[in-house]
Amino acid sequence: MNHINHNIDKDNNWILPFYSEISKLDNNGNTLSIEEYDNKKTLMRKYINLYDKNNRLIKMECFDENNKLRVTHNLHYETLH
Repeated sequence: MNHINHNIDKDNNWILPFYSEISKLDNNGNTLSIEEYDNKKTLMRKYINLYDKNNRLIKMECFDENNKLRVTHNLHYETLH
């Protein structure tokens, strides 16, 4: 996937740079990883996801441009009665 900013107005505060995104999926269609690269093919961010046996997202790790782990999100599910 390529993300291209179509709003090049300098007064716009929400300008997104061009970048490419590579997503890897498992056999169930769950996103296992996402890597985002700038227009020079340099890593900007990476996300690694882990799912439980019910295909629910249970862990998301976020890495910076140096492939250093920055944030981990752990998700817990409860059954409501």
